[in-house]
Amino acid sequence: MLYLSRLKLNIRNQEARRDMTQPYELHRTIENAFPHDPPRPNERVLFRLDYRPREKEWQVLVQSRYAPNWAFFQQEDRRGYLQAEPQVIAFEPRFFKDKTYHFRLLANPTFKTTNDKGHKVRFNLPSGEKQLDWLSRKLTAAGVMLLDIGIVQQGMRRSRKMGEDQQTHFAVLFEGILQVVDPNKLRLVVESGIGSAKGYGFGLLSLAPTRGSRSTLRVA
Repeated sequence: MLYLSRLKLNIRNQEARRDMTQPYELHRTIENAFPHDPPRPNERVLFRLDYRPREKEWQVLVQSRYAPNWAFFQQEDRRGYLQAEPQVIAFEPRFFKDKTYHFRLLANPTFKTTNDKGHKVRFNLPSGEKQLDWLSRKLTAAGVMLLDIGIVQQGMRRSRKMGEDQQTHFAVLFEGILQVVDPNKLRLVVESGIGSAKGYGFGLLSLAPTRGSRSTLRVA
């Protein structure tokens, strides 16, 4: 069982605006809904900040294995952070071979290499074609076939963990259509996310069934 929460942010609220520009601060805010006592083994909270142009509003989607408790938003110092009450649904991720889905994924496409000191280092992939190759590999490993894709470069996102240097990630939004090849592999990837920097708002794979599919690849 998974839980999907929708949080509508109030951009007039100072803390909400801070979290929108500091992904790790947003991560810390979200973690308040998942206390560590009692322990929650194998918990992986995935989240994504989205702009909804039709509604002209910002929202955060949060996916978790455990039911969240958003009551802390009612505390005096948190009031006004949200525009509306959090919406939470529980769902069981089930997929079927050959079924097609619209998907959305905000990712930090990277590659690893070894520097002259023998340490593993990670670099961003700035090229659209290389990003497409990266996504194709990830989706193949996730048991799906890519049918249609649009790529939007969202640029650098900077954030800072307490006591650490500033972290910089290159954000890329992938949207398109995929077809299921291995339902079990896809379920595991939906639960765990795709790529690196999940604590900074990357990796949540959102899926919605579609009746048809296209077969063109687009890089924008």
